Formats: sequence, C-alpha cells, structure tokens
Amino acid sequence: MFRWFRSALPPYQTPLAMLGAKAGQQVVFLDAADPGLAAEVARITGLNGRTLVAVRDTEARRTVESAAAEAGALVELTDAGHATEREATSAYDLAVITADWIELRSDQRRKLVDEAFRVARPGGRIVLVLSAGKPAWPVRARPVPRERADEARSMLTGAGCRAVRVLGEVPGTTYVEGVKPRTTADT
Repeated sequence: MFRWFRSALPPYQTPLAMLGAKAGQQVVFLDAADPGLAAEVARITGLNGRTLVAVRDTEARRTVESAAAEAGALVELTDAGHATEREATSAYDLAVITADWIELRSDQRRKLVDEAFRVARPGGRIVLVLSAGKPAWPVRARPVPRERADEARSMLTGAGCRAVRVLGEVPGTTYVEGVKPRTTADT
C-alpha cells in the first residue's frame, strides 16, 4: 500500500545524535531533567557500558525508573547531592547536563560544569543540553537565548575544556560540547 504520509522520526533521534554515545561507554547524567533521553542512552551503552543518572528526589527517581523500564534499559541511579562525590575522578567518557539551564543560578550552573569536568576522563566529552523550556501550545518552541549558549561555552572553557563549540541548535534546544584535555599540556 502506498503511504501518503511520512512516518514521524523517533523522538530522541536528534539528542542521541548530538550526544554521540557508543556501546560500552561510561555515561553520567548530572541531573534527571530528561529521563527518557537517559534511558535511550542506556539502551545504546548496553550491558557492557554504564549509564548513571543523578536524581534530586524520589519523584525524579520514579520518573527515571519508569522511562528506563519502558525503554528496556539498565540505568543506575544515585542521589544528586552525593552522586558524583562518590564517583571516581576521570571515570566517564561522556558527562551530560540536561538541567533547565535558564532556571538555574549562575553558581549552580558553574557547579554542574565543574563536576562534569571532574568526572569526565581525559579526552572525554561534556555536553550541555540547553533547553528554552516548554512552549505554550500552539506557539512554536522558543530559541535558547544566545547569551545562555555563550555563557555555557565560557563556563566549559573556564573549567578547562578545549574544543568548546555549539554542536547544533534545533527549535527550543541548543547543544554545547567541550572536551577535557588528554594531558595538562593540552589545556
């Protein structure tokens, strides 16, 4: 039968492409702002990898557990307050921050970036998923303010990242990436 309408793209196709997680990698989400994305990344990293999500409260924990069960993925959970303090320095291939960047105070944003830098392995990537928030229907998604993306880039650079860049922008979301230097001579 001829199809008149093109089927919709999977909802996490763009974020997964921007994060670039691979099978067997160690990935940490420093918040649970997008539990579905964490679950989809866990499907990619598989049983040979690890996906750790730091959650702030029991509601966030239930949401992540539900998303992981729906995706059929294994996600490890830990409390956000003590999450990465127990985690080894330089242990993760990819550190992801999906927190509502616009709603956080500057010191909270800095703390997240510094913690992501600490737990990323040398040569590891830190990706900030900057969201402009949910638009009021039927208005299209608002763009992320340019100054927020610029601030994210400068925070990654200030933490010690190199190769800091905006990976891409889609309506309502901007992806910013930084790479932790392999050696201190790379900084």
